[in-house]
This record gives sequence, C-alpha cells and structure tokens, in this order.
Amino acid sequence: MVASLATPGWAAALLVALGTVWSACFYLSAVPATEIRQLIEQLHPIVGLGVPNPLIRLGSDGDDGGYLVPNDIDGITALFSPGVAASSRFETAFADRGSNVFLADASVDGPAEQNNKFHFEKKFLGPVTNGDFMTLDDWIRRSVDAAETELALQMDIEGWEGDVLTEPRSREQLARFRVIVLEVHNFGRVWNRWRFEKMRRLFRTILTTHTVVHIHPNNCCGSTERDGLSIPDALEFSLLRIDRVTDWGHRHDFPHSLDRANMAKLRPDDPDVVLPREWYAS
Repeated sequence: MVASLATPGWAAALLVALGTVWSACFYLSAVPATEIRQLIEQLHPIVGLGVPNPLIRLGSDGDDGGYLVPNDIDGITALFSPGVAASSRFETAFADRGSNVFLADASVDGPAEQNNKFHFEKKFLGPVTNGDFMTLDDWIRRSVDAAETELALQMDIEGWEGDVLTEPRSREQLARFRVIVLEVHNFGRVWNRWRFEKMRRLFRTILTTHTVVHIHPNNCCGSTERDGLSIPDALEFSLLRIDRVTDWGHRHDFPHSLDRANMAKLRPDDPDVVLPREWYAS
C-alpha cells in the first residue's frame, strides 16, 4: 500500500523540509540597513563621567600589538591572550603590573618575548576542547583559581571570536573579565543574514556584562560602503565590565589621540581608518 501525503509521517517530513527551505532562505537573505543600524547603535562607545576613567594605550604603536584600554587595570590578576602576535608588548604591560599572562596559539611555538609571568599553550581556542582546540572555559578553569574575578581578555583569533565567546560554558566566564579587548573580523559581511545573526548573537552575549568604551578600525582590510553605511571589515573593541561604570555619557572623540594605524610598520603609506560617524552617538 502506498502511503498518502496526509499520513503523519509524510506530514512531519514535509514540515521538516519546508522548515529547512525557509531557514536556508532566511540565512541567505540580505539584511536591511535599518537592522544593521540598530546593532551599531548598541555599540556606541561610552565614557565614564563621575570617576576619571581615561583611555590609555598599551603595547606597540605601529602594528596589531597595541590597544586602547580603560585606565582601570590595577588589581587585574591575570590576562588571557589567545592569538599570539609578532609583538608581546601588550602582554608585557600586564606582566609588569604583576598580572599572570596566559597565551595560546597552535600556529606558533611561543610568544615573541620571554617573561616569567607568561604561560603559553600551543592550542587554538574553539567551541569545543578536542585535539588542537580548547574552550575558553576549560582554559580558564585550569589556569586560575575560581575565586579570581578580576581578569582581562585580549582576543584576536581571526574570526573564531563568535564561536568561542557564545559557547555556553565559556559565556558564563565573561563576567570574570573586568576588561575585554576584542578584534572582530568580517564585520563587512554583516549584510549577509547568516553573518549578521552571528554578529548579533556575539554582541548580545558580551553586552550582557560589558559596555563598549572604544572602537578602532583596523586598516588591514578596508570597509564596505552600502545604503549610507560604512562598515570596516575588522574592528577593535575595548570593553569594560558594567559594574565598573558608575556614571557615563557617550564618547565623541574619534579618532582618539592615542589611536594608531595597525599597518603603519608594514604599509606606512596606508592611512589609518577613522571610525565612521554612524558608529558613535551625536
């Protein structure tokens, strides 16, 4: 006997197939500029008002090893720095202040500099712990005591940041980081629905515990211009845990006097990218 289309089995299979087609169409669709603007508005940097909280620059001046961070790093007991660069000056700045520094990158054999505060693992960060990969949660748990809640994170892992930080157990660790410096890659592809949803999920996770205090476009990779929006492909976000901000207003000083072009040493003729106007509040 041939089953009719009305049987429960066929109906369920049809619903699954239709759902799969709808999902594929949704994630392949273009994102309206209004949705992207709403995401960007959530990322407008703030500045502390009631308590002096200027930005300071740590690390190098002419490559990817330097970042602006809030001047609120005294008392941070450990820095986690996945993605080892050609310069370790940022990590050394924390080591000089007494912080232990945990570094990880399976593509290199060690950091650019040696320091008795450095602890290196030849591993990549990922959404699972397996082979060359480990989760942020597993790395933290075996590196520092559970009572340590004043940590810092500097992450530049070439596009894996969303998968790592939204992994459920790793997500629970974010509140332990007082300061986060995060380079976000492929932002210029946010017009694609799949990429947009990943980006929105990433920032929905981070903004639960942290607020953006500075954004600097990396001049390595250009920008995408569309529908009146300018989207740098790689952006460096400096974030501060919400409980450290007692009074605030929106930051307007872009470019910041301490910003430096990331590619200044390798491509000295390439100008720095100024944060587009729509990325900060008027």
